[in-house]
Amino acid sequence: MSAVVLAWACASPERGQPAPGDLADSQFARGAYDSAHALWSAALSAPGVTGSLEEARLLTNLARVAYRRGDYATARTLGDSALGLKERLGAKPSDRAETRNTLGLVSWEDGRLADATRLLERAIVEYREAGDQRGIAMASNNLGNVDIEYGRFVQARERFTLTRMTGRALGDARIEGRATTNLAMLELSFGDPRTAVSLVGEARALARRANDPVNEENALGQLALAWAALGDAGRALATADSALAVARRYEMREKEASDLAVLATLEALAGDPDRAITQFAAARALYDSLDLPVEAATVLRHDAVLRATRGGYAQARRDVERALAQHRDGDARLESFNDLLALARLDVDAGAVASANRVAADAERVAADLEGPQMRVALALLRARLFDARGEPAAALAVLRSASPDFEVADVQSALEADWLRTRAHAALGQIDSSAAAARRAVAAIEQVGNTLASLALRVGYRTERHHVLSDVVLTLLRAGAPDEAFRVAESARGDALRADLRRARRALASPASSLTTVALEERNRILREIDALVAQLAAMEERPRTERGPEWSTQSTELARRIREARATYEALVLRQTEASGGIGRPRMGELAADDGAIRQSLHARETVVEFYPTTDTLVVFALTRERLRALSIPVGEDDLERRVRLVRGLIAVPGRSNDGRAALQSLHEILIRPLAKNGVLAGTRHLVIVAHGALAYLPFAALRDETTGRHLVEDFVPRQLPAASLIPILRRPERAPVASAPTAVFAPFPDRLPATRAEAEAVARLRPAVAVHRGTAATEARLRRALADPTHVHVASHGDFTASTPTFSSMLLARGRARPDDDGRLELHEVLEIPIRSPLVFLSGCETAVGIARSTVFDRRADVTTLAEAFLLSGAPEVVATLWRINDDGAARFAERFYGHLATKRPGDALAAAQRDSMRDPRWAHPYYWAAYAISGVGGPIPVE
Repeated sequence: MSAVVLAWACASPERGQPAPGDLADSQFARGAYDSAHALWSAALSAPGVTGSLEEARLLTNLARVAYRRGDYATARTLGDSALGLKERLGAKPSDRAETRNTLGLVSWEDGRLADATRLLERAIVEYREAGDQRGIAMASNNLGNVDIEYGRFVQARERFTLTRMTGRALGDARIEGRATTNLAMLELSFGDPRTAVSLVGEARALARRANDPVNEENALGQLALAWAALGDAGRALATADSALAVARRYEMREKEASDLAVLATLEALAGDPDRAITQFAAARALYDSLDLPVEAATVLRHDAVLRATRGGYAQARRDVERALAQHRDGDARLESFNDLLALARLDVDAGAVASANRVAADAERVAADLEGPQMRVALALLRARLFDARGEPAAALAVLRSASPDFEVADVQSALEADWLRTRAHAALGQIDSSAAAARRAVAAIEQVGNTLASLALRVGYRTERHHVLSDVVLTLLRAGAPDEAFRVAESARGDALRADLRRARRALASPASSLTTVALEERNRILREIDALVAQLAAMEERPRTERGPEWSTQSTELARRIREARATYEALVLRQTEASGGIGRPRMGELAADDGAIRQSLHARETVVEFYPTTDTLVVFALTRERLRALSIPVGEDDLERRVRLVRGLIAVPGRSNDGRAALQSLHEILIRPLAKNGVLAGTRHLVIVAHGALAYLPFAALRDETTGRHLVEDFVPRQLPAASLIPILRRPERAPVASAPTAVFAPFPDRLPATRAEAEAVARLRPAVAVHRGTAATEARLRRALADPTHVHVASHGDFTASTPTFSSMLLARGRARPDDDGRLELHEVLEIPIRSPLVFLSGCETAVGIARSTVFDRRADVTTLAEAFLLSGAPEVVATLWRINDDGAARFAERFYGHLATKRPGDALAAAQRDSMRDPRWAHPYYWAAYAISGVGGPIPVE
């Protein structure tokens, strides 16, 4: 983690130790600021208080309350009044020091560091005059926080150590605890997170003894950063969320903003940039409302750097320059250093190497006045990236070599970046063995962090955010003659994350009891009920005829939508916190998740081939696995080119009414993707083709690819099926999960009036399947669907799919609303599917775009897709799932379902789907690929009969 994030979480123990029997002091110490404010305000009205030292003391106490609430303007006004009154009345030095200490804290928080230094140094002098050891310790601790802003870590350590020793000697757990938290923060800055974890443990014990919520929040913040530095991103996120909960409970607004910023940084690190951007916006709004320009500028920088990864380099650079100007105005040297680092990295990524060199030189000049190995690590990484961008690999290696002692104490992310740069540099120099060694270390670091994340979304997102590292590693390992290792790395991009959830689902099938406590479940259900009420309210508003919508309708609906997003985000954060607290439901054991091509090949059949397409910047790597061998091919086409071609195909055939059947585009992609496999003999003897597609290729209708020489579509020569990861095959293909051909069927058509073709679709399935239960209209409830999924019953759902871009795990299949409870609210949401042990041998999702994620209609951004509805059913136990790649025509869906179930009487699901697609392309009415190419089957089913 960067030093700036560490500074966000500094403990700031002000003076004001409660006097015995003083109720207001006691209330303040435990965080009851409203009560303390009321008592002190009432005391101001007592006879004889006005103009006295008692008034000055009360004003100081009220300034402390305002400071804790983040109202620094009021705190400064009250503190100035108190200090002026004390000086006029000739108050004792300790009285004056008390108020200066509070004013020093206020100045520190709002970025007036010179004023803070002056006030706190004067307070220390006055405490010494009074012989007040406690006061000296507290003011020294607070001055240490100012030293951090200046990058004077050694001096800060001396002050924090003094405070800690004094607190211990005095038996004051509050003073000792807060100083201990600050020492933990310093250990992080010097690259010793394990010591920091130990110190935080002591600090939290002291906070509990002193009933000190302020230090509890501070300690949790430091602990989150320590877990992040150690590579345990899951614990880091859960701990940061706990810190935020404490800050909100006690209305510590500045701490709330700080925790939001730390949480956003961790979320970006863990692979959830959308959520991070939302949190940064909330943190910045809070800082702006508190008039804290230095902190707001820090958040602006982090937000700008994150947004730059999605384009908009020019705007991002302007924002970071604004942050730098604000930090320089506030004399915040450490933040200015981080701003310069950010500017230089933006320039490197944009190819503006000359500008990056100039900015890096400025950063080095600022760093000369700073202390700590983390700054040296950051500069070494920047210089190495510059040399990498300039094509000077030897120089990049030299820079990293010179900083090797500092990398010994670097955090996991910095060490990962260093190994990635070494991978590239050694490869460029032809030192393949050294490059492969660095590549393996980089992959180990990614797996170390990724496997700590309990959330599927984060496990996938973390790896996806590091695609640039993984793709370089894959290419390096191929050059090193290690295709099996390269395959395992490519497969890890999604496979490692998904296999954890698949194993979790299989354990749940064997033992369905929830691991959550009653209290935890009720907390989840409370938020889900709140979401349900908001969604129902919004739905009622949107059903109101336009003629009846007043001028307030737009504002009200927008506000409801905002509240729904926030409630859903709160729920996702709660699930993460509970999952981590329970030890991580899906967290794998060491070595459990390594993709094994041998195990995959043993699970394949004689006429079956797995083809995994892994695009990199300028090369498409294709891995082909049969029972006999693993082969790797490199095709000279980059991921941007593939994305354009996939988008063209979807634009031509995924829209109804288009006369163009996309023949030329489909032939072009067949030439790129399939022809090289055929030429190299990879597909010889293959009948069943399992396709694992990364990136934009996940949105491609492979069945429709057309061989220009034969005029045949792919589905005419093969039985294609798709999987999110090849390494799921050994788990999915265990004998006990084989589909049962004679299983009963449950059909759900919740909206037969709104979608009249679904009525015909349900009737067609009922005619063709044995033992069918048809649920139409209000009978097609979520509760009934859940019960059907829990039985060995084929399930067919003819309904809408609803996608939510802001909170993808709330994407859902829409059903009839049943009882007023979260598990029967008419929306079977993706996060709910992942928690259901599914026993259905086949699930057919005849809705819109149930086989794709939320990036389907924007850029095909790897980060946007966590999993799809189809994958969620697969991961929760369904061995085969039929779903759609785009919005389907209702009449066409009914006819296609009829064909599919007709073939299912004698064929396995994959073969039945392929046969239905072939039938459709021969029918003039349904021959356009729009009607049949949308359907894809996920999973691998059971044994395939010998043909």
